[in-house]
Amino acid sequence: MEALPQIRQTLSEIDRRIPDALRVAMGLRLRPTAGAALVEVTRFAASCQPRPCPEGGDDPMECDEPAPARALRMEAASCFLPDHDEDSHFVRPEAGVVALADGVGGYRAPGVDAAAFARALVYNAFEMVVATTPGGAGGICPYALLGWAYEQAVSARTQGASTAVILSLAGATLKYAYIGDSAFAVFRDGKLFFRSEAQVHSFNYPFQLSVKNGNSVTSAARGGVEVKEGDVVVAGTDGLFDNVASEELQRIVAMGRALGLSPKQTADVVAGFAYEASTTMGRDTPFSLESRKKQGTIFRRGKRDDITVVVAYIMEKRMETLEQIKETLRETSKLVPDIVRAAVGLEHHYQTVELPHDDGCVKSFAAAFLRPQEQEQAHGDGEVQQAVRMESASCYVPDHDEDAHFVHDAAGVVGVADGVGGYRRRVGVDAGAFSRGLMTSAFAQLVTAEPGTPVCPYTLLERAYEETLESGAQGGSTAVILSLADGNVLRWAYIGDSAFAVLRDGRVVVRSVQQQRYFNAPYYLGGRRGDEGMTVGMVGEMKVRRGDVVMAGTDGLFDNMSDAELEKVVQIGTALGFSPKNMADIIGGTAYEMSRCLLKDSPFAVEWRKQHENEEEHFYGGKVDDITVVVACIVSSDS
Repeated sequence: MEALPQIRQTLSEIDRRIPDALRVAMGLRLRPTAGAALVEVTRFAASCQPRPCPEGGDDPMECDEPAPARALRMEAASCFLPDHDEDSHFVRPEAGVVALADGVGGYRAPGVDAAAFARALVYNAFEMVVATTPGGAGGICPYALLGWAYEQAVSARTQGASTAVILSLAGATLKYAYIGDSAFAVFRDGKLFFRSEAQVHSFNYPFQLSVKNGNSVTSAARGGVEVKEGDVVVAGTDGLFDNVASEELQRIVAMGRALGLSPKQTADVVAGFAYEASTTMGRDTPFSLESRKKQGTIFRRGKRDDITVVVAYIMEKRMETLEQIKETLRETSKLVPDIVRAAVGLEHHYQTVELPHDDGCVKSFAAAFLRPQEQEQAHGDGEVQQAVRMESASCYVPDHDEDAHFVHDAAGVVGVADGVGGYRRRVGVDAGAFSRGLMTSAFAQLVTAEPGTPVCPYTLLERAYEETLESGAQGGSTAVILSLADGNVLRWAYIGDSAFAVLRDGRVVVRSVQQQRYFNAPYYLGGRRGDEGMTVGMVGEMKVRRGDVVMAGTDGLFDNMSDAELEKVVQIGTALGFSPKNMADIIGGTAYEMSRCLLKDSPFAVEWRKQHENEEEHFYGGKVDDITVVVACIVSSDS
């Protein structure tokens, strides 16, 4: 829990003039020593304010066409100043999600924790975000997340009530769901661009979620705001927005950006001023103005309350490095990377190996884990079938960042989608929008469904397609969804070249067949005339058993690794006891290396030469692309 001295320390460390400039901009009282420099400070404050745009439209920097959409991420931080300690929040920048909740103070009574419902909402939401986006952003649906967190709190008969707001960055859209007067605002170029509207029954009586006598989660406001690089998002409980007006926030944000403050510094400054405003007499605040308007009061002061502030800077997403994957490789075993490389024919990195630097030694060690073709075992159709479940994990190595996926072990469902890169050439089109829309919608359906409800992959994908079309998402996408139901039946639906394979005893026993119009032109779902609809989707099912490994991925995986190479990695991984996450990381890393290897043949290169056999030039090597890998190990339901 942060204390006010920490915030004051932050203010004093930035620059002695900066706090006074902010005070001038906001109309707060100046420190006694600031009087002599008032003119200078006032001029400094004014210089940091955004300048009005000319109305003539003659700005030479204006462009008739919008700039191409870029993949975005958020850099976020928070500050919490407690009064009754009934607020709760989390910040998860890697998943692009933030959430805040404010326990309703009216429930304060002996034996009643007025913060319990707020903490339960935030805890449940955080657990779901961590579970469903282990490797980073996954396009979380805020409304579905709020609904799930609420249902869990109700099931636990949690005391109290709470307002809440959840924000999620999906592509270039900031999606939101909120109930009550926990709120957020988006600032662009130093000016207020969007502000949520408080939901209240009457003055100081907000909509709220609770076990009984509260509002339904269906009353939550929800929607999306298109954001761009440089935007600033400020979210907070009513302790912030009751004490600081939008115009005042705008000034702080504009000056913070001009001065190069970090999200943490900005959050501290905003919270510090909200605290001062809440304790200042004789100064109007949004709360006092509304009180005079609605109740005829005459007081001019702030409102003492818990103050939670989250500040998120919207930034361009940079290409992720392979450091995370390499770290997994290092931690698993110093032998493993070279074993895998030996198995699939990549060059070795012997500096990590504690064996004699002998090529034959490593290859022999790798070969010991591989199953000869003649030792392939029967599929055991006559054995007693056992109820099984999935243990899944994923790895995503972006190139243009147009893939999307989700993993939901509780429902036994995984999904992968790949935005069609051809849309990238069109100005202002986010080629990853449709894939993210498909996966976000499918995941939201799973989260809001009754636990234990059987999932039909075709129906799930079809509904996700319809919702994504209705949302107006640009572009197109291939996709595959797999579900485990009825104890041991794996069902699938897919379109295009997002694919899957089922491996048993280290061998591929089922492999999806690519759907293509012609070479490198897959079928896909999209909003344009001529794009294939769900009528061409492929469906099927098979019985799986304990020990099977299901692998799903985009063409960035299957264009660079053959089935035989995947078999070798899975055989080694199974023998060495890799977890699904270990295996997904190693396969993702291997596919990445193969995509950039000029000498190693790849499935894509082999097919290219087949399609261009009459041409003089011959293509060798891998295909650089986004790489998504989902590995699902089939384990006993009792384990």
